[in-house]
Amino acid sequence: MQNGEDAEGGHEPPVEQAQQGNMIGMSPYFIGSPWVPRFKGADSGLSYGEWKAQVKFMLSSMPSRSNVQKSDFIIGALDGEARREVVILAAEQRSTPALIFKYLDGLYGDNTPIAHLRGMFFDCRQRPGESVRAFSLRCRELFQRLKDRDPDVFEAGQVLRDQFTMGLQDTELRRELNRMIRRNEVNTFEQARQEALHVEGDRQSNIWHPPTCAAVRGGEPPRTADPQSDWKIELKTELLSEMRVQMKEMQRALREELQSSSSHSRDPALQTRRYPQTTSGRTRDPQVTHSRTQPEEQAGGQAWTS
Repeated sequence: MQNGEDAEGGHEPPVEQAQQGNMIGMSPYFIGSPWVPRFKGADSGLSYGEWKAQVKFMLSSMPSRSNVQKSDFIIGALDGEARREVVILAAEQRSTPALIFKYLDGLYGDNTPIAHLRGMFFDCRQRPGESVRAFSLRCRELFQRLKDRDPDVFEAGQVLRDQFTMGLQDTELRRELNRMIRRNEVNTFEQARQEALHVEGDRQSNIWHPPTCAAVRGGEPPRTADPQSDWKIELKTELLSEMRVQMKEMQRALREELQSSSSHSRDPALQTRRYPQTTSGRTRDPQVTHSRTQPEEQAGGQAWTS
């Protein structure tokens, strides 16, 4: 029997075609690539954003692959409803990874309105008991969601830094970071985050833990000073010094203004120019005054003689 012929005289499919037929429905595998979990759709235990990030990372490590191979890799990483949604598309609608991702974004992506995402980001505050690291990560995730929907809405550095600073629960830490921002000591979100983590770490390392057997030692254990007291005193001293400098500047400016106003009030030429009618009205002619009083004196003399 010749190769490729069956008992009935037909031809068997070539080995390569049989292997390709068996590969239908299987995820494409490239040597050296890690395994990627499959995304099944809305009911999948894996979120669409996480799956998309993993797949895009894998595609970035395949620069030599064609668009057809990359598209097959994406389809192979899908399962269930999500796979059926992509397979049913026309060939030209799923010929590139960008087209497939665009279609999947419309189905399973973040469709939250931009105004709502903006409100969620600017309302982000540190929760009671939440660490600085967890709060910074949550704030960063909200900002990234907003940037993904509207890339040109904000500048990443200052807006994220300011919102992180305003959202901190600790009032003194928030005030200290604002002071450092005004002095250009903290310019980026990462710098503000590292400073807040550093302060939080110092506080946690200085927390006093009472011994379990305090009664055996007799009396109450010696209480250490508040770990925040030194930091509070330093901040208070610095703020007071800044206020003193500002008060001195205000006093100097007020003193100069008073001196200039008093010098103007003592100038008689300035008074004459300022009140010309009042100054001239106060001087009276003596002849007019004598002429007004003379008839009264004559009338009084006639009354006595009569």
